[in-house]
Amino acid sequence: MANSYAEMNVKELLELNEKVTKYIAYKAYEAGAKGDEGIGELFSEWNSEERAVEKRSIFDQWDEEGEKIDYDTQFKRIQQAERDRIVAEAKANIQELTRYEYAQTLQGRKGISLGALVVREEFVINKEKRTVVCLLKGADYSKVYARGIAKCAPSDCFNVHIGMAIALRRALGLFVPAEYLNAPQPTEVRVGDKIRLKLRSRFLNGNIETVSGFYRENKPLTLESPGHIYEDQYEIIDDSDSTPPEEEDE
Repeated sequence: MANSYAEMNVKELLELNEKVTKYIAYKAYEAGAKGDEGIGELFSEWNSEERAVEKRSIFDQWDEEGEKIDYDTQFKRIQQAERDRIVAEAKANIQELTRYEYAQTLQGRKGISLGALVVREEFVINKEKRTVVCLLKGADYSKVYARGIAKCAPSDCFNVHIGMAIALRRALGLFVPAEYLNAPQPTEVRVGDKIRLKLRSRFLNGNIETVSGFYRENKPLTLESPGHIYEDQYEIIDDSDSTPPEEEDE
């Protein structure tokens, strides 16, 4: 764990955010129950000795309307939204860095600047090895002047857009933002995602399939198999072609 907030990566900050959010909710309940007779009556069951341990818990809280607050679900939404933001930023970063507007060769071929050179980018994507290589080739003669490599960790979900942004920035000799390297994992399965099955069947366990729709929330259907899959029977391994819910409705 980092010694200061400035040294924390995105994952550590999200974990801290979760803890702080839950602690604030708990303290708000404590203050409300003591200072408001109505709230105190609503939470009267929390005053029993039998629930003394549960009262100290911050995982089961209530909002002002008496509804339970599911902090785990809220945190997952925050985590997914943060990943969506990072992917969108990576896409925009690639587009900005590869604009052929500011440099051109003596022969008039446009490209991007690499010192005194004019180069063009070429990406080599290997989804099986979960790698992205960016080659910067001369705009005129296709000689490779620089390269950058991004490799997804075995435990992380692969995203080609984040990988391309990392590889491109490394090839250009630019600083790679920490959030690209430590993007939170997806928590919401979507159409287009690649998932790895975790089933008892030796014929299906470990199969990689593509989400094509849903039977019910978080119970995806795939192109390769009949029937739906339960939430604990898969893991998302590639969300490069993920379709956000708002785009599915269009």
